[in-house]
Amino acid sequence: MPNPFKPDSHELAAYHRDVTRWFSLPTNVRNSGLPITIGRTPAVLRLLGVTDAQMQIDRGTLIKVSRPHGDDPKGHGITLNQMKRLPEQLADPIAIFQSKTAGGFVVLTDMDDANGEPIIAAVHIGKRVGKRSVNDIASVHGRSHAELARWVSGGMLLYLNEKKIPASPMGHSLQLLRSNPSGRGSSTIVGPDDVVKFHDLNKSLPAILVIFGVADKHALLKSHIAAYTDDDERGIANVNTPAPPGQSSLHIRRVHQAPHAHLDDDERDTRIVGTPMDGSDRF
Repeated sequence: MPNPFKPDSHELAAYHRDVTRWFSLPTNVRNSGLPITIGRTPAVLRLLGVTDAQMQIDRGTLIKVSRPHGDDPKGHGITLNQMKRLPEQLADPIAIFQSKTAGGFVVLTDMDDANGEPIIAAVHIGKRVGKRSVNDIASVHGRSHAELARWVSGGMLLYLNEKKIPASPMGHSLQLLRSNPSGRGSSTIVGPDDVVKFHDLNKSLPAILVIFGVADKHALLKSHIAAYTDDDERGIANVNTPAPPGQSSLHIRRVHQAPHAHLDDDERDTRIVGTPMDGSDRF
């Protein structure tokens, strides 16, 4: 069974080829061409309600994130090696935050930029590309420890891998969160165990439907999700009734967090978790 914390090897190889080729291009032609495909949206983001769609990054975004810090206009100084690691960081992050404004999430990686600041990736959900909907990397850049600490204290943390805390530059703030649950807001923070259960559930459903001849998969999903997470206790998921014909059936209702700290600049095009997102919070 595929590892939910690792990107698909074929998709990763294709992304490495494409992003390496892009970095080798002359700067005057780097903006020409289609966006670069990263691969399928990781399980950890799908657990939080992100659509199971392809992830991509625009060439214009790559120009901005790869431009050195001291350049005019200002860049983010992200290197080729760091961009090559991005799919693995998205699949197995230290933490994921929700944004104040509509459109996505902010993923905390275990990489640092040239200034020693933790690198985050802003994920924009449901961007329209022609007739398709994709999940777009809106930016990759460093954020100060103080800013990330404000996000934690503001109740914006949605996912945390506690095993990565000791190696994280955010270790002190994340340790404070673990010892001070009041900083978590009203919603329980999910972790790697929840990702595994979510992944296993999605893998098992097709076989279950065939074996038992279940026509109403909505009821089956409801019973299985209830089996691995208690809504009142975990604050993670609450399965709604089947959707109208022609729409994706099951969706998960999130419990809103406490008032949000401010996300600005490259994260302002992000969407609040828990808000109906034109189907992006559905399986």
